[in-house]
Amino acid sequence: MQCIHRIGAYAIQKEIEGNPQMLLTNTKGGFFYWQEDRASRYHGFFVRENGVMLKTIAGLKLGVRLSAKRVTNRFSSFEIERQGGVRELFFLDQDSNSLVWQANEAITLSVLLDGKEIFDNSEMGRFYEVTAEEGCVVVEFVKREDGTLGRRFFLAIAGIGGSRAKKEWVEERYAWDQERNDPPFERYVFHAADLQGKKFVFSVAQEKDAAIAAAKRVYDNAGKIKKSLDAEAEWFAHKHGQSISDEEIRMAYLAAKYSLHHMEVKDEWKNSEGLYAGIPWFAQFWLRDFAISSSQLAPNVARAIYARYLDHWVVNGTLDGRDAPGVLRHYADTEGLFFRCAAHLTQTGVLQGEELRKTKELLVSFLHTALPARMHDGLVVNGPKETWMDTEYRGSDRAGARIEIQALTLAMFRFAGQLTGDTAYFLKEAELLRAVRAAFWDGNILADGAGDATQRPNIFLAYCFYPDLLLKHEWEKAFTYALDALWLPWGGIASIPKTHPFFCGVDRGCDDPNRSYHHGDAWFFINNYAALSLFRVNVEKFKPFIDALLAASTHDILWEGIFGHHAEVSSADRYTPRGCLAQSWSAASYCDAIDQVLQSKNIG
Repeated sequence: MQCIHRIGAYAIQKEIEGNPQMLLTNTKGGFFYWQEDRASRYHGFFVRENGVMLKTIAGLKLGVRLSAKRVTNRFSSFEIERQGGVRELFFLDQDSNSLVWQANEAITLSVLLDGKEIFDNSEMGRFYEVTAEEGCVVVEFVKREDGTLGRRFFLAIAGIGGSRAKKEWVEERYAWDQERNDPPFERYVFHAADLQGKKFVFSVAQEKDAAIAAAKRVYDNAGKIKKSLDAEAEWFAHKHGQSISDEEIRMAYLAAKYSLHHMEVKDEWKNSEGLYAGIPWFAQFWLRDFAISSSQLAPNVARAIYARYLDHWVVNGTLDGRDAPGVLRHYADTEGLFFRCAAHLTQTGVLQGEELRKTKELLVSFLHTALPARMHDGLVVNGPKETWMDTEYRGSDRAGARIEIQALTLAMFRFAGQLTGDTAYFLKEAELLRAVRAAFWDGNILADGAGDATQRPNIFLAYCFYPDLLLKHEWEKAFTYALDALWLPWGGIASIPKTHPFFCGVDRGCDDPNRSYHHGDAWFFINNYAALSLFRVNVEKFKPFIDALLAASTHDILWEGIFGHHAEVSSADRYTPRGCLAQSWSAASYCDAIDQVLQSKNIG
C-alpha cells in the first residue's frame, strides 16, 4: 500500500506493508481512531463530555469489500483511495463532536456503534433506539445496569441518500488487543443502519436537539470547514517546516509538532483546559506529561495550562493527582517538573506578574517545608512506584534515592536562588550536589539509585534536568558505560540492561504483561532525550548512536503505528512500536532533539 504525508507545500510517500492506522482530533477532546480492519476496541469515534471519554461509533464499513491501495495523511484530514477508484475522506469539525465522511461516488456505508465509557467493557444493559427525525437518522444510546440509568447520548446522522435500519448485534474480534495481552479480545457492537450516499455527518451530543442541529450545520458547511482546516495546516507547515532541508525529518518534525499541538483540549470558552498525555488510552491530563512537553507548545498554550496547575496547587495545597475518587497519588517528580516548566516559562518571558509571584511563593514554601520531609542522609528519597517508572516486578520498584529526582531538586534550588536572589539556595544546591556525586558517581558509572548501580536510561533525564551534575568528560564516561549496557541494535535504549534477570524483550510478552514496561521496553521519549544529551556532550564520538536513535523515531512517526504520530514504546528485542501510539512527550522530545541536533547542521 502507498502511504502519503502531505501538508502545505510538502509531501512524502512510501510503499508500506500492513494495516495503516489514522487519527483525527478536535479541540473538544474528541478523536476518531481509524483502521481498515479494526483490531482494537480503542478504534472508533470517541467524544469527551463533562470530562468523561465516551466511545460512540465503533466503525464505518463500506458495504462492498474494496481494498485500500493508497492512504493520504493531510494532518487535519485523511483520504483512502480504493480499488475501483472509490475515494473516502474523513475529517472532524473543531466546534462540535462531528465526524464528516465523504466519498466520490454514492456507496453503502454500514454504521457500527459501541456506546460506552472508554474503559467500561461490560456488555449488559446497552440499549439503542433508531429513529428518523428532521431529515436525520437519530440513534439514542442508554446504558442501564441494575435498573439505574447510566450513560446516555444521541447520535444524529445527516446526509442525502437512503438509509435502512439494521438493529443487529455483531461480534467483533480484536487481534491487536490480544497481541498486547489486554482483554477482552472480542465484543458485540450494534449495527444500527446502512446508509447509501456520498456524504454523511455523524454528530454526538447529550441532547437530541443539539446533535441534530450540529449534524445539519456541519453538513451544510462541510466545504467551508474543510477549507479552514486545510488553511490552518498550510500555515502550520509554512511556520514550522522551512528550516529543515531533509524531507523525511522535516515531515516527521511537522507531524510530531502537529500531533502535540492537537493534544490540547479547550473548554467551551476556547480556553486551554489541558494536554492529553496520549491517545487512545492516555486521553487524560497529567502534569508530568505536560511539563515535559511544554517547551514545544505555543507559549500562550503552555502558560495557560501551567496557570491551571498553579491555581490548583494554590487552592488545594498539593499537585498530587487522583487515581480514584478520594485517593491521592503522589509522584516524586511532580514538583520538580512543575518548577522546571516554570523556569522555562520564566526564561522565555512568558511567566510574569502575579503568576510568577505565586510560583516563587510555592517554590520557597516547598523547599522549606515539604522537601525536608523527603530527605534522608542528605538525598531526596521516594517510595515505591513514585517515579515515572511506576510499575513493579518482584520488588523492583525504584524506591529510594533516584538520580533524576536529585537532578530535579538541584534545578529547583538553582531556580529559587535566581528568583529570590537569596544565595542560601545556591549553597543548598552545592551541598546537595556534593552528596549526589558522592552517592551516585564513582568516576566511571553514574548509578540509577543510591546503592543501586543498575544502569537505567534515567541518567539521560538527569543530564537534561541538570547538566552541571557532572563535568562534560564525566558525562562522556557515564554515557559510554550506559550505552554498553542498554543499547539496542535497531536504534533504541532499553529500560534495564539486557543482561538483567528481570529483562523482558517483548512488549507485554512475559509472565506479567506489565513486566516489559520498565524492564525492557525502549521508550521513545527517552531515546529522543538520549540523542539530545549525546549530541551536547560529544557529537563526534556519539554520532552513530544519535543518528540511529533519531532514525528509529523518524521511521515510527512516518511509517509505523498511527501515521503522523509518535508511539510510547517499542519492544527491546525487535523494533516494534507499541503502547499508546500517539504520545505527547514522545512527540515533544523528538522536536526538542531535532531543534538542537539537526538545525546545528552537524547531523543529517
